[in-house]
Amino acid sequence: MRVSTMTKFETQMRQAIVLIKSAVALNPSTVRFVLLGNDETVLPAIEEYVSNWPDRFRNRLKLSYRPVIMPEEWHLMDFYEKCVTEKLFLPWVLSDFDSVVYLDTDHVFMRPPEHLLAHFKNFDDTQVLGVAPVDGYYLQSNIEIPYYGRQGLSSALLLANLTRWRDLPVDWLPIVTSVAKVYKDSIVSDQDIFNLVFSEFPDYIYDLSCDWSGSIEQCLSVNWNCSSIEQTGFSLVHGARSRFFAEDVWRMRTISYGLKYVIPMEEIFTTWERYDLTEPLSVLLQTLTKNLHTREDELRKAQASHKENLFCLYSFEKLLKQLNDLVQIKK
Repeated sequence: MRVSTMTKFETQMRQAIVLIKSAVALNPSTVRFVLLGNDETVLPAIEEYVSNWPDRFRNRLKLSYRPVIMPEEWHLMDFYEKCVTEKLFLPWVLSDFDSVVYLDTDHVFMRPPEHLLAHFKNFDDTQVLGVAPVDGYYLQSNIEIPYYGRQGLSSALLLANLTRWRDLPVDWLPIVTSVAKVYKDSIVSDQDIFNLVFSEFPDYIYDLSCDWSGSIEQCLSVNWNCSSIEQTGFSLVHGARSRFFAEDVWRMRTISYGLKYVIPMEEIFTTWERYDLTEPLSVLLQTLTKNLHTREDELRKAQASHKENLFCLYSFEKLLKQLNDLVQIKK
């Protein structure tokens, strides 16, 4: 078995660069990223990388860095990584911001980020966080904790009105600490804490459609099928559980059901990573479509399958609709 030689830092850096690249390439106006981390070398490393981008892209990007902080009252950090749980304390980490979009690094935009920001205008007077449904984790696993909505919320993407979050009528930190203590043996991530809290306070949540947390599972399983993908394609792809780095699995040619989940995700990530910003967006679309069809043909041959859409109920052309629409606009 081959083992990846990438460190966690290298993985996060590659993901962060591709996330930023996709946002800047697709958004017509300036994009600001505040990098939250525990290693101040992140900012100069990313700045050096983007310094090679064409001026029109580099000039529409603003980067800054802030170290993670934890409230003194948070006594359960030994079983969490600081960067992972930082989103629980965003209103205080980013005390000078009114509203932000929080993203884990394992995302790739497939449409302009400003389309996501536009959802803030749809919040009612109570809603604090905009979230997308999680990809079936709470439905397929033996989860014994309450979760938000029909299938649980994903904390990998948060449209956060920080002003309202700070002014919640409930005291956020004591609630989070209490939940973490009570369910310490059942929760494995900050996402569980968000779900536990907002299963009790659902009125504070604004629901994003599932295409904003795009994964191949959403078009393979009836249990958590994402109907909006058929109409809009992927808006934001989420490479949860290291699915952007499936190369070792594919090279081993261990043909299994799980490959349907990892191969397309890896292709989307690596095609974006290799995309030259001096080329038109149509080149990215053509390359990505070709690569996805090639990988599907390889898997179809290995499995002796004649199924038309092996990775998804929908065609790749449907999944990439947002990119295609942008290409057509730019013609």
